[in-house]
Amino acid sequence: MFHPVGGGVAVYAALARQLPADIPLYGIESRLMRGADRELADVDTMVSAYATAVRDVAPPPYRLFGFSFGGYLAARVAEALERDAAERDTAPVELVGVVEWDVRPRLTSHARADTLLRLSMATYRFLEREVGAVRSLTDSRLRLELGPLVEQVVRTDRSEAICSFGGRWTAG
Repeated sequence: MFHPVGGGVAVYAALARQLPADIPLYGIESRLMRGADRELADVDTMVSAYATAVRDVAPPPYRLFGFSFGGYLAARVAEALERDAAERDTAPVELVGVVEWDVRPRLTSHARADTLLRLSMATYRFLEREVGAVRSLTDSRLRLELGPLVEQVVRTDRSEAICSFGGRWTAG
């Protein structure tokens, strides 16, 4: 289970309690959660490090899962594991699960826009501080830049939940 934006894996605790005890679970957290001074240099470096961690902890087949940014990481790590295994003609990844859900409270469009703007700003701050992928902006400038995009998303109602699962997972 790969960390979403924010770096921790506590978001998976409720899911972990629902799975049979004989299914081994491993959480991959951001280095920052373990006291590192900086996050890995970029997402490609993160994917490479996480693929190595997956290989080091258990043999294939792997079932990779993530929520939000964690889903993106799960998919990218699956690609890396598959690419590395192609030389040995094996298929190490059995499942890639990616979950997103609708962040909109069922309130007014203003409340939905505010929620989406806060989520967008938090994601931007993660990309700025932890990944170093975007330039630093003040909160007011970030609101000014993201506001129109968020308003368009809310106005055109393009923020539906996405839930997709690839492969198969047989539990018990």
